[in-house]
Amino acid sequence: MKTLLLLEWMKVRKYKTFWAFIILFAISLAGINYFIHNVQIQTKSLTHGMADIQIFSFPQIWSTTAWAGGFSVLLLGILIITLVTNEYSFKTHRQQIIDGISRKQFISGKWLTIIVFIIFAWISYFILTLIVGNHTENISVFSGFDYAGYFLVKMAVSLSVAFMFALLFRRSGLAIALYLVYVFILEGIVKHFLDKIAGGLGMFLPLSAGGYLVSNPMRQAIPGIETIHIQPVWILLTCLGYLILFVYLSYRYINHADL
Repeated sequence: MKTLLLLEWMKVRKYKTFWAFIILFAISLAGINYFIHNVQIQTKSLTHGMADIQIFSFPQIWSTTAWAGGFSVLLLGILIITLVTNEYSFKTHRQQIIDGISRKQFISGKWLTIIVFIIFAWISYFILTLIVGNHTENISVFSGFDYAGYFLVKMAVSLSVAFMFALLFRRSGLAIALYLVYVFILEGIVKHFLDKIAGGLGMFLPLSAGGYLVSNPMRQAIPGIETIHIQPVWILLTCLGYLILFVYLSYRYINHADL
């Protein structure tokens, strides 16, 4: 494991695009939360205090920053696609296998990289939440901490989906474009039709499941929006199922794919 992580680190440590995306992630994580905070203030002003929801106070802030962090995680998804497709563009994956790295080790290195990204993003989320959260009397800062776990699961699924796009399409521009189309358009369309078949069925799609765990905290300020309630345990099991499926498919794919 240590050898694989070191190998992946050697590939990115001097790669400017890698560092640019890491910096953009950190900036966007803080910037999106700042934007949401301003929206909350404006909403409160327009409704004369009727929409005074304390989304930046504990315990609600764990949900707020987790939802906002979902947008920033898209940058890490694009970065993963870039790193993986670069292996195919520059034939470095083939050279590594010729030099003695097995196909299984090659994929394992990518999954380890994803895990490192998840840990980095979660720590950033955790620190930001503690810094910007408004303390509420008699309420622990760790009240609502279950959303931190939900955010972890959401990230894992989102980045796994990005990884699968990179493996399947191999070309950076195409994989990124299709990934974004899936995130912003395609899954929403499929979800719409599934919900017509059975209310809530669309929630069990990969990204929708993660989105359900950390939904928009401002929804409670908008009257007339119906919320479908599903036990979180079923969503968590769904996400776990997708993760197992993606890991299995990635190893099966690399074992049968042409180099």
